[in-house]
Amino acid sequence: MKAIDRALQRLAAGPWAADGRASVASASMRAVAVWNGRAFGPGLRVGEQAEVWSALAGAARAWGEIKVDPGQRARALRAVADGLTAHRDEVLALAARETGLAWPRLGREMDRTIGTLRLFAEVIDPAVDATARWRRPAAVAAGGVGGVGGGSVGPAHALTCQLEPLGPVVVFTASNFPLAYGVLGGDTASAWAAGCPVIVKGHPAHPATGALLVQVAHEALRGTALGVDWLGYVPTDGGREVETARALLTGNSVVRAVGFTGSRAGGLALQRMLHEGNPGVPLFAEMGSSNTVAVLAGALAARGGAIAAQVAASILDSVGQQCTCPGIVLLPGPAGGAESSGAERSGAQRSEANEAFIGTLAARLDAARPRPMLSPRVMAGYTSGCERWRGHAAVTVVSRRGARADRAVPLLARTRWSVLAGLPAAEREALLDEVFGPAVMVIECDGGVSVEAVLAAMPVSLVKSVYGEPAEVAAGAGGAVAAGGAVAGAVAAAKRTAGRVVINGVPTGVRVHEAMTHSGPYPACNRPESTAVGPRALERWCRPVTVQGG
Repeated sequence: MKAIDRALQRLAAGPWAADGRASVASASMRAVAVWNGRAFGPGLRVGEQAEVWSALAGAARAWGEIKVDPGQRARALRAVADGLTAHRDEVLALAARETGLAWPRLGREMDRTIGTLRLFAEVIDPAVDATARWRRPAAVAAGGVGGVGGGSVGPAHALTCQLEPLGPVVVFTASNFPLAYGVLGGDTASAWAAGCPVIVKGHPAHPATGALLVQVAHEALRGTALGVDWLGYVPTDGGREVETARALLTGNSVVRAVGFTGSRAGGLALQRMLHEGNPGVPLFAEMGSSNTVAVLAGALAARGGAIAAQVAASILDSVGQQCTCPGIVLLPGPAGGAESSGAERSGAQRSEANEAFIGTLAARLDAARPRPMLSPRVMAGYTSGCERWRGHAAVTVVSRRGARADRAVPLLARTRWSVLAGLPAAEREALLDEVFGPAVMVIECDGGVSVEAVLAAMPVSLVKSVYGEPAEVAAGAGGAVAAGGAVAGAVAAAKRTAGRVVINGVPTGVRVHEAMTHSGPYPACNRPESTAVGPRALERWCRPVTVQGG
């Protein structure tokens, strides 16, 4: 039997089928294959008030019972990872059909998802780290000294401090990463590691994948100290998302924190909802961004074609549907900097290196096959963003192909910084705002303005990339930047407006590690002091508690 048939058979027999046992909800929905827009598989339940109450009650039970210790949570995380491994092909088959993402791409995402579950198990397992470093312990004896620099101020109390879990967490899954930011993605794994039960609001773009992931997780959790109450699930269709979110987030005292990965509009709507109905609950929202790639003159001259090919591949991966996708490319202006007598530069005066770069990038994007996007809503957003560029006099569209209603056609546009700088601020910001999909704007830094200066004026983002000459980047751990030079200036500018700065590489590709920051200044993220990736992500679901005396 094929993997997709096994997956659909499991769904039909599972509790989230429309005739299943998950609840008494009357509404139902079906999964849709994005390649042809056809519904497939069994009817699936749509979460209504009964599902919300059930999930909240389960999370309250899990939180109110005797707390499971870190070792038990580590074993549960590994059990869920084992379950995903066992049902890997079924999950991938469903996700590929629902999202249109390529199997190899989803396979890498599955590896990351399983690896993240195991990583958090390692982080909290006392058999691996008996010091529980993840809880950020600190202590000072009565009358003793301690803390930073060995000093303390005030009464000489005995103190111990460590992180404690906040309580049940609601996770809003993302459309573009159905696994890594889905039901069993990094938010869920980190919340479990911290000691928090989770309620997942399923995403309407891939309901079958979400339901199967819940089934796999519940089967694994039944054999652990956590049990199924540690993973609540509320499936939703596109027409009930606001009502479901409001029911989950307001009018109850169960939910103690919220995780969100998605659009700026969605994240800000949840922030308003919490502010009005449950103001004490923290929201950690990663809201995407228009990520800038700055190519300095030396790198452009030495390997511009290779860089253009890398940027094109990064844009085309996942049909541009990644929060770290390049959206803006900065190129240096002509040698000598300033425009000649303020006149518009002619084609002959343009930098040959710039033209070669843009030509390579255009050829790679134009050669890509148009592909479906994750959902009609995402497709509509991409179309609107491309039209914003196509219809503006300050922007020249380089791509030769026209738009399609049912497929994402990659789009390359170009402009000059002197033109953008002359626009009203709101108009310029609208042009530089994220176009979610395989679209990129190349900005030539003319008028005597350096790439570093324009980079400092770009929108805040999750990540920015800087390509420079290898001689300016010191060898050694962490890619330390040598003092002085254009790369150092560009990196310093990027650090002010991004959570991660990449040197001589594209912004896509996120390593799950303690040194990773997946966040950024507002509005790329509403909590720039946090990270959604790596072991430190669990600190979002904790608070420090100090015990004095004893």
